[in-house]
Formats: sequence, C-alpha cells, structure tokens
Amino acid sequence: MRFRYLLAVLCLLCLGAPLLAENSSKNLLPYISYDPTVGMGYGVLGEAKDLLHKSESLNLLFNWYENGGWDYGFLFSLPDKAGRYRVLFPLAADLEISGGRYIDEHFYGFGGKTSAGNCSTYNNDFQLLKIYLARPLLPNLVIKGGINCLMNSFLNVRQGANPITPAMQDLARHYMFGSAVLEINNADQDLHPRNGEEISAKLDLGIKGGGSQAQFSRLTFDLRKFAAPFHPDHILAGRVALTQVNGPAIPLYEYASLG
Repeated sequence: MRFRYLLAVLCLLCLGAPLLAENSSKNLLPYISYDPTVGMGYGVLGEAKDLLHKSESLNLLFNWYENGGWDYGFLFSLPDKAGRYRVLFPLAADLEISGGRYIDEHFYGFGGKTSAGNCSTYNNDFQLLKIYLARPLLPNLVIKGGINCLMNSFLNVRQGANPITPAMQDLARHYMFGSAVLEINNADQDLHPRNGEEISAKLDLGIKGGGSQAQFSRLTFDLRKFAAPFHPDHILAGRVALTQVNGPAIPLYEYASLG
C-alpha cells in the first residue's frame, strides 16, 4: 500500500505542480472501463514530458475495480520512448514500478488436459520493478537489456483439483530474472501502425541469489504484421508469438500460457 500512496503523491507533484521546463507538457485523463471478471473499473492516466529539459517522460496509471482490486503503474523513460521509434538515439533508460491487488485469480494447472472446473482461486498482492537499458544499432534495430524483480503475496487461497502448493507460493514470493531483447521495427508508426512489421526476440534467465530461487530460461519470438490493403482507416493486423520455457524452478507467473 505504501507504493500506492507514494505514486499518488508523485502524480500530484508531477501533474499538478507548475512546470519546471518552458516547453514541457502534462496531461491527465480519467476513464471508466468494464470487464466481466472484475466488474466496473475507474482509472486515471497521467503523462508529463520534458519537465527536466532532458527529453524525459513520466507516465502514471491508477486503477480501482468493483471487485475490490486495484493496481498502479509508474514509468520513467529517458529519453521519452515515443521519440525513440526508428531513430538513432543515445543510450536510453526505462524505470518501471507497478503493483496492486488481484482479486479471485484462477489457477487451472499445467498442461493441455487440465479441467476448467474446480480450479484454485486466490488473491494476490504484487509488486514489480523493471530497469532496462536500450541502444539502437540501426534506426530500425534496437538491443535492450534489463533486470526484473517481482514479489507476490498469495491471500485467501482456495485450493481446487490443481492446488497451488506452498512450494509454488514460496518460489513466486520474491524472484528476479534478467532479459536480453532484440527488436526490428519496420512499421510506419509505434502506437498506431498501418503498414510494416515488428519482430522481436527475447531471452529471459532466472536469477538464483539475493532471496530469489528462480532457475529457468525462456525464449520468445514475436512477429506482428500490419497492412491497409482496402482503405487507410481499415487496418489488418496479424500476430504470431512462440514461447519456450525450461528450468527446474519456474515461478507461477513465468510459465508459458495460452488464452
């Protein structure tokens, strides 16, 4: 909860205080959503750019859900991620902090023959810290590397046919893994592409030590294709993603999933 209040203070300071840079900008957008799993959602999205004259950006996200869940997100990018697409930028850094509470999460077990009924349910208080560095080799070819630190606290666990064992809970309570990413960006835009493709390959390796017991490797290939063959406002998009995970100690949220 302390992270939630800290980010609320940061949101007020960064989006409500006078701007430090003459050409900086800020935006604050409240919104309402609905999902049959969590019910009504109420959120606010904030963004501030170039407050420090470093071409940086600060993005904040808060959500509260009808079922009692909530989450937040904080992303600081130097320089701003939106201005790094298909250009030669200097070494860039991204710091992401997120967390919240998931209510009535479902665990169905492993493998393709698990039953959809009698699943295990639980609440989860989670926190996430990511630190990444990025550098372009070409305008459309970027390499990234970083570390991911995660914490999960399982509450109100109701075991079903496929239980979440104490060992699984302990492994996911605190763990870390490193990541290396190669991206090829040939789409015409970052947020709303109309033509081209985006290709990425990512390798994740679990880190054992410092309280983390994770031991796994995960290789992910992601191909996305965009085209507008009939009308500029009618976009056809396709995606193929392949993931392979191996290791003796894979945290619950790091398994490959389908759905």
